[in-house]
Amino acid sequence: MSMESGYAKGKRIASNAIVLFVRMLILTIVNLYAVRIALYKLGQVDYGIYVTIAGVVMMSSFLSSVLAMSVQRYYSIALGKKDNQGLQKIFSISINIVIIVSLIIIVLFETIGLWFLHHKLIIPSERLIAALIAYQFGLVTFLCSFLQIPFSAAIFAHEEMTPYAIISTIECLMKLSAALAIGHLAADNLVVYSSGLMITGIVILLIYIFYGKINYSECRYCQPHDKQLTKSILRFSSWALFGSAASVCTSQGNAVLL
Repeated sequence: MSMESGYAKGKRIASNAIVLFVRMLILTIVNLYAVRIALYKLGQVDYGIYVTIAGVVMMSSFLSSVLAMSVQRYYSIALGKKDNQGLQKIFSISINIVIIVSLIIIVLFETIGLWFLHHKLIIPSERLIAALIAYQFGLVTFLCSFLQIPFSAAIFAHEEMTPYAIISTIECLMKLSAALAIGHLAADNLVVYSSGLMITGIVILLIYIFYGKINYSECRYCQPHDKQLTKSILRFSSWALFGSAASVCTSQGNAVLL
């Protein structure tokens, strides 16, 4: 590696580090304020219901982190080889995987999840309908974050942290807006908040799709016929599955139990 290329790479790493630090600072401040507003406007009961429902839905979020890491790894390998056809193949395979897994998640949460909500969670009877609506909105929100994996992984693989930071900031500000909207609409506060988060998820998904299609040529779907590569991605994901599942269940499981 030449001195010029090494300097450029070091400059890019430093720039990405600064961008991510600023992003984390903004998100921390805004999220702390948003949680405070949501807790104040929803009240202890509704906020507790939302945290519990979110905890149930987010139990499957370990799939997101595992799949994102796997797709990003294979993106990076193809980028290193300058294999544009391989990049498009990986993107298409990841699209197939997230759609299939999303359908499985929908089936599980519309059956076992609803049973758990009705029979295992302690929710005041007068808040059950609002809780069910919030549950459905929360499921859509999670699916949006799951479906954006092929596009967000492409951003990470290309090491372009600025657009990622900007999109994250937009998402955070929209979540704050959802909290501020509580009490200002003629609807149940819990439904207003959960619907605001769902709209945020949909908008962020569309932004990722739009950005990926505009900036990365590999973000074009083509029917993949490489079963070996599909098995390789799934096999790599399986190795990190249990550790990630344990971490998510520890955090979200505590929320549900509390």
